[in-house]
Amino acid sequence: MKKKRMLAAVTAAAVLALGVILLWRLFTQREQPSQSLDVYYFYDNPCLSCNDEGEFTEFFNQQTGDIKKYCSYTLHIYNTFTGSEEELVKCLEHAGLSREDYTGYLLVMNESFLAESDIQEGENLREMFWRESGLGETPEVMEYYYRDTCKDCQAIKETMEAFFAGHPEIPAVRLNTDNPQTKAAFKDLMSKENVPSERIQIPYVIYQGRHYSGNAEIEAALENICEESERVSQ
Repeated sequence: MKKKRMLAAVTAAAVLALGVILLWRLFTQREQPSQSLDVYYFYDNPCLSCNDEGEFTEFFNQQTGDIKKYCSYTLHIYNTFTGSEEELVKCLEHAGLSREDYTGYLLVMNESFLAESDIQEGENLREMFWRESGLGETPEVMEYYYRDTCKDCQAIKETMEAFFAGHPEIPAVRLNTDNPQTKAAFKDLMSKENVPSERIQIPYVIYQGRHYSGNAEIEAALENICEESERVSQ
């Protein structure tokens, strides 16, 4: 009898351990980078004291937001005014482009590319980054536009970060419009979406195609999203 009980206990422990391992693998599977991706950004600027590299790196990090953690990548940045012709030609050929197609700004991932103003559209950048990482369709992300110098943004900062921490299932991109490229992208998006000027107010949130302007609207939207999330999980 004792041997049977011991055997049963050992079996139960083994099954429990196997279940824990399987659950851990399922939970962490999405967190693991699928493959390594080389991201190339070329620009042409004779101003050597300008911080194009830093501004684009910040812009890239903001636009890709939380989705970066699902992909292993290396960001290569070259100012073609100072050289880098070999790297440029190699990327152009890989993307099926000629040297004449390069007009000063180019983003290349594998055989896909964005040029000029298309780079500024963060949605284009995210979609290409996610797709070329081998991860399928881009997930629905929450775009949060803010400024470090904005009092309303400071007032809602804790609320936003608490929401992001409590809802890891919603990838977030935090877009600081103090960055010139991010500011230009935000203005282009507002124009493209025909948003009335009186509705353009920082902080600004876009989620599932809906726009929320100002703290009051955003806080109400977050509350509704939380309630919907609770209903779905029940």
